[in-house]
Amino acid sequence: MIDSIAADPAAQRALAQRDLTDPAAGPHALQQLIAEAHTALADRWHCRRELHRGSPILAAQSRPSVPGRHDGLRLRPNMRTLLPALLAAQALDPPEDLLLVCPGLVYRRSPLSPLHAAEPHQLDLWRLYRGRLGSIELADMVRTVLAATLPGRRYRLLPSARPHLTHGMRVDIHSEHGWVAIGRIGLLAPALLSASGLNPATVSGLGMTLGLDRVLMQRKGLTSIQLLRSRIPAIASQMLDLRSYTPPADTPAQHRELFIPAGACKSDIELAERIRALLPERLDVIEQAALQPDGRLRLVLRHHGRVLTAREADGICDEIGALFAQPVAAARPAYA
Repeated sequence: MIDSIAADPAAQRALAQRDLTDPAAGPHALQQLIAEAHTALADRWHCRRELHRGSPILAAQSRPSVPGRHDGLRLRPNMRTLLPALLAAQALDPPEDLLLVCPGLVYRRSPLSPLHAAEPHQLDLWRLYRGRLGSIELADMVRTVLAATLPGRRYRLLPSARPHLTHGMRVDIHSEHGWVAIGRIGLLAPALLSASGLNPATVSGLGMTLGLDRVLMQRKGLTSIQLLRSRIPAIASQMLDLRSYTPPADTPAQHRELFIPAGACKSDIELAERIRALLPERLDVIEQAALQPDGRLRLVLRHHGRVLTAREADGICDEIGALFAQPVAAARPAYA
């Protein structure tokens, strides 16, 4: 069996990214957000806490058409992949009240935009309780976490069904640009508890998933997700705490448009994957790349540490245009 990750340059690039939630790799403001969230819940519930990170590499599921055969390995698409094993580990002696804290990097096929990254950071908070938890406790969890991490911000909950949840809802935060999705909440489905060896008649659970990058952006007033990993000293130093962000310079965007051959790219995600694979050195200045209905490619280019000149922007635009003269990259099964 071929290891699909070892043969996948995109997956190898992703795995080389530093996990900003892990103190072992150095401090970052995301770690303070995590501490605020689980400390607020522990103080509210007086519960025990466990931290789990897990491996970013997962065994792919068996193919139904070929019994016993696997597709190799893949990168985890969310932190929820840890949940079944964590629940099963509690089956022999269910806890009175336990908070599972699961932060880490996840890996997605995503467009290039100020709110999206191919390797975003996620925090899952799962409460396992010997007794009955319901919608009242779920609403209390949301209030507690958001009061700690985004104090004073308006939020809303919208229905969002998930197989592992009942009462599933999406969590949106109101920003100056409108509503921004930052996570999901819900009660653990009885079927999931049963499959993990827990009795849903005596044990219940609830949980919350937070997109940590977006939460930090709202907390600090960041305009682009790229700032979290900036290597510019005046920016990187501001990513070590939760104080409001101050741009080190006036950095206006350069806007460009170009036509690409018909059928050369089918979606913003496919476009982003091609740029990430073939122009990785330009990712820190490509703020957004989006296909238009008439076949144009619209670019927003910005250097966050200085003014990007028109000549530099034209050069980057030419480099991106040249990508469509190259063969299309092969599919990447390791990425979700």
